[in-house]
Amino acid sequence: MIDKVEKNVFEKILEPVSSLIEEAQKSMQDDSENYTLSFTAFTTNLLFGIICQIKSIGKLIVEIKTSRVAKEIGLPGASKSMYSEAFYRYDPEIYRKIFGKLLLACNFFAIPEIKQLGQILLVDGSVFPAISSMYWAKYKKNANAIKMHLAFELNRMIPVQFLSTEGNYSEKQFLQDIIEKGVTYICDRGYISFEIFKFICDKQASFIIRGKSNMLYKVKESLDVDVPVSFLQFFDNIKDSLIVFSNDTKQGGYRIVEFTSMGESYILITNRSDITQLPVLPLFFLFFYFFNVFYLT
Repeated sequence: MIDKVEKNVFEKILEPVSSLIEEAQKSMQDDSENYTLSFTAFTTNLLFGIICQIKSIGKLIVEIKTSRVAKEIGLPGASKSMYSEAFYRYDPEIYRKIFGKLLLACNFFAIPEIKQLGQILLVDGSVFPAISSMYWAKYKKNANAIKMHLAFELNRMIPVQFLSTEGNYSEKQFLQDIIEKGVTYICDRGYISFEIFKFICDKQASFIIRGKSNMLYKVKESLDVDVPVSFLQFFDNIKDSLIVFSNDTKQGGYRIVEFTSMGESYILITNRSDITQLPVLPLFFLFFYFFNVFYLT
């Protein structure tokens, strides 16, 4: 894998963010003089590891010591403690900007069938255990944890937003922070909130969020169900309704799609009235598939 990423290829990939890295380095007084693993060295090494699909810092250290390409590029060697210190020393916001600029520079192929539905982002958060010395990673009284918040663009099958926080950080807040006009956000039940529903609508964005069976609402209109016969071997008891939630003080009007699949019942809440049940059902199951694969591997 490493030898397939040649020096000129690696440098070409880094080209869009080189100026960003240089500017950040210049703003850090005496950083390059005080640290062997300076900002530039640390960032370049990490990008090398990501591009070459190296799965741990330990393996990255070995590859940089032994890889022909790493030697040609001039990547500096460093210990685990140096990497640990650097992760703590540099502001994550800088890396968010670098990552974002790299994504904009890459030409990812879009899936035409999904593109017709607009930009679709799958959003979820997951908690990972943290060691006791990570005092900032507040979670429970006797346990620390970090939470990874991720927005994954279904159109191009790439992550486009991510944030690592203490375990108690609000997933709903992360969603609100990334809302953009014209984008559809698909989320699980942890994101249910009448305030969020309204916030997304006010931003002229859309959502498909899994509902809870105990939610109270009034059906204003029952819509016709129109799906191919072939779908009925996977989905049944499909209902589609325009509703108003009983305890929503704003009395916003939404749409609910109910169905049963593999013996389990689902309720999907959305503000999109422009699409039929045909794309709504598989879109949400793509959400489950992606996050089950992502968080279990």
